[in-house]
Amino acid sequence: VDLAELTAAAAERHAVAARGFGVELDTMPEPEARAVGDPDRILQALSNLVENALRSTPTGGTVRILAGPGRLDVVDDGPGIPEEDLPHAFERFYLYDRVRDGRRVGTGLGLAIVHELAEAMGGNATVRSSVGVGSTFSLVLPTTAAATPTREAGRASPRAS
Repeated sequence: VDLAELTAAAAERHAVAARGFGVELDTMPEPEARAVGDPDRILQALSNLVENALRSTPTGGTVRILAGPGRLDVVDDGPGIPEEDLPHAFERFYLYDRVRDGRRVGTGLGLAIVHELAEAMGGNATVRSSVGVGSTFSLVLPTTAAATPTREAGRASPRAS
């Protein structure tokens, strides 16, 4: 999967919302930004991260979507997340209940979905954040097919008749 194409698709998908929030939305893909995974599920996970970043970034702020080999990062200059909350960031409803200012973010399930999608594709989701500086949510994916989960030998493909 070409991650640069997916960053462009996510930026296009969220351009109207970014303008509405008064937030700049930039993409910064590196050359050879590729990974192994389902492009639709990667775009779904990336879109969840971008939507959260847009809603937590104040007017006049910036959200950046970075793509590198096996990695997508969504970086915002929002309020940040306290260190004690970071280990729980991908738990259902956890951060949703802690957002007190700014725009409410979805239903509280988006980050849990991102985490589950990442793991289903053989990757993971991470977060780094500093209060008052912003957050970086990352989707880390395999770069070779050998690194992805495989079916057990002898099991039929779901498309087999």
